[in-house]
Amino acid sequence: MMKPCFSPPLAASECLDLTGRGLHCGLVFGPERSGLTNEDVAHCDGIVSIPVSKDHPSLNLAQAIAVVSYECFVRYTSAL
Repeated sequence: MMKPCFSPPLAASECLDLTGRGLHCGLVFGPERSGLTNEDVAHCDGIVSIPVSKDHPSLNLAQAIAVVSYECFVRYTSAL
């Protein structure tokens, strides 16, 4: 599968752009232990990759949601 990969700020900007044009945007998060299945990813238009430290190379689900949600909040409030 070839999908575009977005940083959290870019993904938030893309979502804001889509909703500003009257389209829908959704964010899909997978289970913490296994992530999304290939079938789930096949339904998505892109992938968000959160950069992490080499010393701590993973985030839990709540942390990932917080990072992406914060970026969406920042983009939305700056657009008002």
